[in-house]
Amino acid sequence: RFKGLSGAPPFSIPFLPVTDILLAERLHLDGRDRSYNATVTGLLQHTRDCLSNEAMAQHVLQTMGLWPTNRPLQILYLSCGWGWSSRSDGWQGPVSIQLYIGLQRLLQRIPGSRVVDAPFLHIDGNDSWPEWLLPSYMWYTYANVGGAAATEPELRGLMYGYGFSYAFRLPGFLAATQSELEAVPERIKKHDYDAIIFGKVGPAQGCDPLPYIDEILEADFPAERVALIYGGDFGLKHPEVARHVGYMGTVGHIFMREINVLNAQDLLWKPQSVLPSACYLDGHWRDAMKLWTRRMECWGCAELDDALEQAIWPEVKKRFGSSQKRCWSMESLLALVILPRREEECPLFTELLSASSQNLGRHSMDFFEVFGVWPSEIITFVLTLCRGDESSKVALSRDIMRVMSMRVLDSDEGQ
Repeated sequence: RFKGLSGAPPFSIPFLPVTDILLAERLHLDGRDRSYNATVTGLLQHTRDCLSNEAMAQHVLQTMGLWPTNRPLQILYLSCGWGWSSRSDGWQGPVSIQLYIGLQRLLQRIPGSRVVDAPFLHIDGNDSWPEWLLPSYMWYTYANVGGAAATEPELRGLMYGYGFSYAFRLPGFLAATQSELEAVPERIKKHDYDAIIFGKVGPAQGCDPLPYIDEILEADFPAERVALIYGGDFGLKHPEVARHVGYMGTVGHIFMREINVLNAQDLLWKPQSVLPSACYLDGHWRDAMKLWTRRMECWGCAELDDALEQAIWPEVKKRFGSSQKRCWSMESLLALVILPRREEECPLFTELLSASSQNLGRHSMDFFEVFGVWPSEIITFVLTLCRGDESSKVALSRDIMRVMSMRVLDSDEGQ
């Protein structure tokens, strides 16, 4: 039985089919064995499809916009931890290890892909390490790691849990080479990796400091191509973990093993459809969203509009036309704040709203749920205020009709 499962907050354990599990429990208690067996069979299939190492790797890459793909991927996987059962702070953690194994196995399907695990594990001069040890923090995942120098039982004796479920799962040729490890700083500088994944993050349960974090920040490596895995036992209900997550929020995508909070009301679930990654990975957009949330409770507060115009708008305007990913939802909302003060920005906003009209129409109900404004209201506002050339007005007129018709058909569900 899953104690307390029925009271779990929505989406707090997205990897489990909660409804099916509760159904199986009821069927079993009622003695309806045939229906119970069918439900259990479905749960086992769900486990094979969704709870494997490769499924976890797919989820991380998909969140980063890199999966599915047929293109070879170059991944830098950064970790730490000794792997010795005798070292209390050295356990790599099941999430980090299984994700690494899943990435390696998944990308073996695509010729030319490479997962480089770094940094280099220095053995020389350290009496705690056997000289024959593979110089990788993930040494225990590779087959034949000890060669003739140690037997499998001897190697497993060095591992947490005797290496159950993770030891010797990968062929040795997947381990990073010396030249690949030496090239890491330069490749970071050149943005040469499709993704950088920190496998072990969090205060007192992650790498401290995070390997290559200074190089990544100095290189202005795109946040949408960085992932931070909080795989430790301590979750969001611990203040130091929550603060750490907030601090690292603009470095990359956050993945939490324990989405637990002291008060379930502290979790606010928002539809992903209107919040692309740029909205929360970019510090300026994060600030803009905080201001807009306050504005929804005080529509007439001029000081909030002042802050959006003076602190947010200049930075946001620089990004128009660039290759940076857009937070199209907040861009659209800014029309309500900026245009009454800067009518000269009408051409920019008419172009912007035309480009975003498909998203505005398809996700209009989600948009209203999150921001308290209908997309059609924004477009009507811009049409009314902007007295630009007729071609822009005609284009926006088509857009508003599309948005209003799609609003009726919108059936998006929050994620």
